[in-house]
Order: sequence, then C-alpha cells, then structure tokens
Amino acid sequence: MNERFLFRAQRKSGTKKDGEWITGYYAGEDNGNHYIKINTHEYIFVDPATLGQCTGLRDKNGTLVFEGDILRVPTGEFGMVEWRDTYDQRGYPQTAGYYLRFESDAAKYYRGDLLFWICDEDNDRVACSGIGVAVTGNIHDNPELLEVQ
Repeated sequence: MNERFLFRAQRKSGTKKDGEWITGYYAGEDNGNHYIKINTHEYIFVDPATLGQCTGLRDKNGTLVFEGDILRVPTGEFGMVEWRDTYDQRGYPQTAGYYLRFESDAAKYYRGDLLFWICDEDNDRVACSGIGVAVTGNIHDNPELLEVQ
C-alpha cells in the first residue's frame, strides 16, 4: 500500500464494532454513507466526521501520522495534525500541506509545518524519521490532550 493514499476513520455499522478504527483506501460516498475499502471485496461504512488522510510520514516510533492525530513535540507541547490550504494560523500566506495546530500560548508561535517537526534540517524526505515527535492520540479519542491548562 502506498501510505499517503491511506485513510483512517471509525466504523459506523450499528453493531458493537462501532467506533473501531479502520484503515484503508477511501472509496467515496453513496447516499450520505462513506466507505473505506480494506481489501479487494470489503468495504466498511465509516463515520465521515472521523475521516483523516495519512500524511505519508511516521513519528519517532514508526507510527504512521494521520490528519487528526495529536503529536507531542520535544518541547512537551501537543499539536494536532491538520491540512492547511493556503494560510497559516496567523493568516499569513503559506504553501499547502500538513501542519501542527498548537492551542497553548507557549506554543502559538511555533513553526507549524509538519515536515519541520518530522524531518531533518534539510526536510529530506529520505531522512524523515519523526525526530523527537510521537503520536500520543487523536482528536476523536483524546481531545483533552489539546486542552490548555
């Protein structure tokens, strides 16, 4: 599987498996129902509010990083992975891509682009090894991680 094309969402099936995290390819929407394809013949109905695409990057432990994940950076602050179209948190024009949104005052001026936190100084994708950052949860299961104390 090409990791950057993976999606993750919670199962929404009306059974006891509801809330289980499913990873696969986004198969689209049909009559308001969203699906993830997990193999050639199996499609799982998922909650679109929890749908997040894989960034194609991994943290220091080798865990894939998805939209909605909460990462702990070396300073001890937590940031949530989001897609940025063209502007940063302060409204300045930026290149589209994944970034970390920090909630605390201490971190509000941290550099937000995800590659800065994941890769080496040159942002060499070959050397992207999650330097010091770790996935600690996600916004759906662990929103309290982003609460400002």
